[in-house]
Amino acid sequence: MTQSPKSVNVITLFVEDPLLSKAFYERIFDVVGVDEGHGTVIFQLDNLFLRLLRRAEAEGEMLGRVSVANPRSGTTVQLAFSVDDADAFCTELAERGVSIAYGPVDRPWGRRNAAFVDPDGHVWQFGSDIPAS
Repeated sequence: MTQSPKSVNVITLFVEDPLLSKAFYERIFDVVGVDEGHGTVIFQLDNLFLRLLRRAEAEGEMLGRVSVANPRSGTTVQLAFSVDDADAFCTELAERGVSIAYGPVDRPWGRRNAAFVDPDGHVWQFGSDIPAS
């Protein structure tokens, strides 16, 4: 392959209600989203943009070539990020009214993981290294 990706710089999530999802992500990531209009909200994280796109707009962007799945049919993606302490982040999320889907659980590869699900069914896994005993 002569060309290969160097980094991911934008993740777009298809959502039913961009303003509801905007409020959810502002609570989770403690960052302000910018409403760009046309069903689009943008969050700038450290090294990437998280874009929320209204599902109806997404269908138009796909030019009729790729169908947009029903979010209630089950998840098709899991996004992951690191935190310093998975247990502490679970506590913070609970204080912000966010339910934990699973975890925290120790994994054989040395990570302690947990996850939450956003209003549109996107799974976000987060984890930290298991502390040395």
